[in-house]
Amino acid sequence: MGASQAQKLFQKAIETDNVENAQQVLKQFPELLNTILYPAGNISPLARASWRGCLDMVMLLCEGGANPDASDKDGLTPLMWAAKRDHANICCTLLRFHADISKRSREGFTALDYAILLGNYDSAYIIYEFDKLIQDPASYELIRTIKQWRYVNYEIFLQSLQQSIMPQNVGDYTTKPLGRVYNDPVVDPRESWKDMLKRIMKFDPPPICERSELPPHLQPQNRLLGRLNSYIYGMNPMPIEGNSMEMQVPETNDIA
Repeated sequence: MGASQAQKLFQKAIETDNVENAQQVLKQFPELLNTILYPAGNISPLARASWRGCLDMVMLLCEGGANPDASDKDGLTPLMWAAKRDHANICCTLLRFHADISKRSREGFTALDYAILLGNYDSAYIIYEFDKLIQDPASYELIRTIKQWRYVNYEIFLQSLQQSIMPQNVGDYTTKPLGRVYNDPVVDPRESWKDMLKRIMKFDPPPICERSELPPHLQPQNRLLGRLNSYIYGMNPMPIEGNSMEMQVPETNDIA
């Protein structure tokens, strides 16, 4: 078996989590341990196994002497990939083999940062035992918003980490709090034309307010444009039942 064929078999073994086949290949070609499986991404066998979450494969590679800090083209190490994918058992194994917790990706994030940003508490809980360097909740929230990643309540998340709360006991940090609850919501007609054009360009929904906040002449049931906007956005232009506001006849330019 040539080196080229051996590399293909080794790659297949990692992709299928076939530890036995990987072990057999490494016995004949130990130099493949730290070879690059995917040149385009500069991805090592250990990084790929960590991404996949195969603990037995990671153990085989680490025990064989694989470099736990080999980074890909984006500066991501196997520990960072395990943290991003929330493979807490992989994180634990890599740390046992002295993975460097201080390394940063090209984005400037550590493995712990990735675990926190993505709301992967199990992995963050493991890594935090070795790395206590964290940012404030607002910084993580800003990054999460820019990246458009899933919502994480970083206040709860970080407080739980700092208090060493076990993963099974941590509170709900993934449910986004409800916004304002309206009794009788309507489209807010006080939006400026400039803001409206910006909103339309972004395909954002219109601003909403409580009907009672508007003077009678701005309430949708009293304005043609207000009624039209309500229908466009699936809202009722008329006051809800039991509301004390009376419908007024809209002003027109018709001559009696």
